[in-house]
Amino acid sequence: PLLGAVHDDWLEPVPAMKLVIDQDRARALGVTSQRIRQMLQAAMSGAPLDDFRDGEETVSIVAREPDASRSLLSSVDSVYIPTDFGGFVPLSQVAKVMPVLEQGIEWRRDRLPTISVRATLPDGVQSNDVVTKMYKDMQGLRDGLAPGYKIEIQGGAEDSAESQASIAAKAPIMLAVIVVLLMIQLQNFGKAMLVLATGPLGIIGAAAALLISGAPFGFVAILGVIALLGIIMRNSIILV
Repeated sequence: PLLGAVHDDWLEPVPAMKLVIDQDRARALGVTSQRIRQMLQAAMSGAPLDDFRDGEETVSIVAREPDASRSLLSSVDSVYIPTDFGGFVPLSQVAKVMPVLEQGIEWRRDRLPTISVRATLPDGVQSNDVVTKMYKDMQGLRDGLAPGYKIEIQGGAEDSAESQASIAAKAPIMLAVIVVLLMIQLQNFGKAMLVLATGPLGIIGAAAALLISGAPFGFVAILGVIALLGIIMRNSIILV
């Protein structure tokens, strides 16, 4: 119920042509698959003939079938293919052109075909909370997927999780550096621990402010809390 404007990027199939080559008949007539591809490429997309130079500008001269002919299946069947015996045969004698429907655009992620589902969220709702609940609710769907298919979290929730994981991984190093700097500055273990203990007190005020304002405890809030802890410990050093 929290999601709005749910949509995906799976587009409607578009008409296309599929070429099925009769390899036995093609070999008997002296026609290769590469030659068929070259002739169809020349007929549909064009074959470069020469370049026309006008001053510093160069224009390629390309020969191809008229636009009206290239959109008809019958014109594809009538494309003549040269043989190894010096003659020509129409494409219809060695291959069959069939109309099919296929995806015009195939989106990929990490080189894998992907369908992305997107939605909008109301103000004050964290995408992490919604995605976590949805991911848990879809456990049965994920377990029933065929081999090679999977459901992954993307978008802002994925970016936030990666950012928080990066901060968590560096937290021990950050804490160790703070302790070392406090020991160098204060030259006393007890005072250093006292200053270090004042830092978490800032979480109380930060949590209260977030509750009153209704703001989520997201990545930006985490950065703000870390900065607040640093300010509190700096002031404590001055007082100590």
